[in-house]
Amino acid sequence: MSQNNSGNILDNTKTIQKEDDKVLVFTPLYDPIQNAVRINDRELVECSLSLKDGHYEIDFKDFEDKIKSGVKKYLLQYHHIILWGECGRKMK
Repeated sequence: MSQNNSGNILDNTKTIQKEDDKVLVFTPLYDPIQNAVRINDRELVECSLSLKDGHYEIDFKDFEDKIKSGVKKYLLQYHHIILWGECGRKMK
């Protein structure tokens, strides 16, 4: 997983992926980050976070299903920190 700030999101979207690659993001997410994926001709795949007891949780079943659909990279964001993850192995 690599880390960068939001100022480099456009550059990373262009350099670490190919056009039409699927990129998974967890929503809610800042619009500029989603737009950086879209304007670089990557397919945005959303995995909605669930608000439970005042905090957000990942639906890991939904995440796994979307990874299996051909997602190449996923993006995690926490305040000003953005992490890119690579989906390098096929899940069975």
